[in-house]
Amino acid sequence: MILFLSVEDNANAGYMFAQCLESVGVRAKSLAMRATRIANKTEVVSSKAQLQGAVDAAKTVVLMHSHPGLMGLQVDFTGKKLVAFHGGSIYRSNHEIVNRAFNPVVDMCMIQTGELLDKGAKNEVWVLPAVDTEEIQPVFSTMEGPLVVGHFPRDQYGIGLKGTPEIGRVMLELIEWGSMSNKDKSSVAWGGVVPKEHQLNFLYWHENRLVSWEKNMTRLGKCDIYIESLSQGSAHPNKHDWSITAIEAAASGCIVVTNFTCLERYEIEYGKCPLQVANTEQALRSVMIKLLTMNKRELSKLQRATRNWVIKHHSLNAVGLKLKGLLLEV
Repeated sequence: MILFLSVEDNANAGYMFAQCLESVGVRAKSLAMRATRIANKTEVVSSKAQLQGAVDAAKTVVLMHSHPGLMGLQVDFTGKKLVAFHGGSIYRSNHEIVNRAFNPVVDMCMIQTGELLDKGAKNEVWVLPAVDTEEIQPVFSTMEGPLVVGHFPRDQYGIGLKGTPEIGRVMLELIEWGSMSNKDKSSVAWGGVVPKEHQLNFLYWHENRLVSWEKNMTRLGKCDIYIESLSQGSAHPNKHDWSITAIEAAASGCIVVTNFTCLERYEIEYGKCPLQVANTEQALRSVMIKLLTMNKRELSKLQRATRNWVIKHHSLNAVGLKLKGLLLEV
């Protein structure tokens, strides 16, 4: 058995990895010390005996989310293969400290997002997240009426981790340009890339309130294009590449716009990627103009290609096969 052990299973990543392995016939379990703020799927530990029993039954234990609390658990890991999973703010902001804590005791490290690679983790491998493409079904647009462009960061305090202020600026520019007269459009520095008569017919839907996972999937299903993140082009210091929301949106049938600093490496390790990459405000403007001036047939084709990409590379089965090859050979 493969055990995924968390202090708190952020975004249910441990649970999803366990599901990935189960989908390819490998026994797996996810345990957490406490429940998450979002819908909790990982089983929460109720006693030390339960925790030790799960460890005893496992061949390999994956210590999730770079959490230092996992190193202080009074658990006997003797004879177990240990793997660290590094993904998120703890490792991004403190990778040297985390490496000093984990590298001496683990056999391998799984890295989630590309910008966290090459930070000194022991025997690192790149393992991006998975989504359940059976549970998340696409809602492909009829392409009638204005295109719906969505951006739903979980940013109730307005800290801008996803580059939301910068995204908002670009979208406001495009909205204002679309409402100008043809004469005024000529005065806009970048306006020459769009035909004057083109109205950029779209609606921008932005919400930062916290909702349940189910309600967020419903919102995503109503979008034609989803802007997931512009963190790399933001003023926020904690910069990151795309997260699980990007592949949830792709699975839902959206064209996905996001930042991605490791696209070239991704296409070598995984394959061709249809994410629409924008790492700066200028790039986001260019990408959005390209998409908003595309004909509806091309947009529909891109939506389906994006959904098919998720199935091929980030479905439970696809990630399960990758994990099986890595964790059973540790």
